[in-house]
Amino acid sequence: EQRITVPGSFTSKSGAKCVSCAYKASAGLLYPLERGFIYITKPPIYIHHDDVASCGFNRSNTATGRTFDFEIQLKSGGSQVFSNIEKEEAKPMSDFLSSKDLRIHAASNWDKKVNYAVDKVKDRDIYLEHVQNEGQEREDDDEESDDEEDDEDFQGT
Repeated sequence: EQRITVPGSFTSKSGAKCVSCAYKASAGLLYPLERGFIYITKPPIYIHHDDVASCGFNRSNTATGRTFDFEIQLKSGGSQVFSNIEKEEAKPMSDFLSSKDLRIHAASNWDKKVNYAVDKVKDRDIYLEHVQNEGQEREDDDEESDDEEDDEDFQGT
């Protein structure tokens, strides 16, 4: 008997059962399923939850900052990265991962100070937290540079 896989409990910010993203150079749709993830394009990619070591959210290297990358670390040692996902999908994705008890790791180009442990993700918007932390760091850097400008030894000409 062959089972048919259908979309599960995940619902995106726009109400869809998937998120639009890219894998390498191919645009497609990533469906978070009850027992795995399936990426629909040529060729399709299926990752069973049992094969997932952890998942992470990486900030995309785009100037606009409107998207993020979703990384799935595999127990076999490799990883799959799905890019250009709209930032509004970070909360629904993190909620879904939390509901499936999938471990969320701090990704390499996100702030290491934020703990993405799955038991603490339930009601958090991790993208918002990252942006807030980044803004705070910029404010702190600006305050430090302002202090340097108040040099009493400065003698103008």
